[in-house]
Amino acid sequence: MLWSITLQQDGATELFSAEKWIAGGRAATVMSGAFCLSSNRGGVDATGMQWGGHGWIIDPDGDVLGLTSPEKPFLTCDIDLSAATVAKQSYPRYVAE
Repeated sequence: MLWSITLQQDGATELFSAEKWIAGGRAATVMSGAFCLSSNRGGVDATGMQWGGHGWIIDPDGDVLGLTSPEKPFLTCDIDLSAATVAKQSYPRYVAE
């Protein structure tokens, strides 16, 4: 089954931690065998806080399929959900907890 996902930049990760959240998303997909996506607020708010502005879609093997940015605040990506079904049959996902 093929799905199309659209992300809009919105949320609340500060710029200094954006790369950590992408790394965390990659780890989550590898461990779960699922697609992972997030959206994040961008720009500077009234208090001067600079938000990360990175939204992302990551596949079950940890590959980043797309990122949002201030220049590209929307992301649309077609994903094949059967890839998650297949991924769940491979290590480390099939190991009993």
